[in-house]
Amino acid sequence: MVFSSRIRSLSCQVAGCDRPAVARGMCKSHYNRWQYSGSAVPKRRERLCSCCGNAFEVKRSSQQFCSDVCRLRYFRRRKREPWLAEHPHTPLHELPVEPVAEATSVPAEVFSERDVWKASGGICHVCGEPASRDVYSRDVGAPSWLVPPKLGGSRTLSNSVIVHYRCLGRQG
Repeated sequence: MVFSSRIRSLSCQVAGCDRPAVARGMCKSHYNRWQYSGSAVPKRRERLCSCCGNAFEVKRSSQQFCSDVCRLRYFRRRKREPWLAEHPHTPLHELPVEPVAEATSVPAEVFSERDVWKASGGICHVCGEPASRDVYSRDVGAPSWLVPPKLGGSRTLSNSVIVHYRCLGRQG
């Protein structure tokens, strides 16, 4: 993880998180989750309880029952009825991650590419070297998101930076 002194003063760009940003506009926990799983927000999974049949959101993949009451009820019933499975298994289903209501109610900030260049001072966010607006230059830069909106980032000027085209592959 690369720590940037300019980013520490900002807060995490993932909707609903107010911890300080340390890399790519995300706090340490969201950045690590994004680095290892490809998503800054955790997946939601559900399964049917092996005892009562109600759907519940699992905390870990080995969780088979919605509560301790159902777990004990199932294992007591299994003692009386030996044909029941010793370790019942029901499939996991992934639920869509719902965006935080706060993120949907906040309108996107209106800004131009010129505003992004002015806010960043023409410095590449990844390597810290000056970027050029000249299309034919080796050091040409382009606006980029610290945290892309599809990963939960906001569409604001504080989430926009200038990055060299050559540094786009090194970003992250």
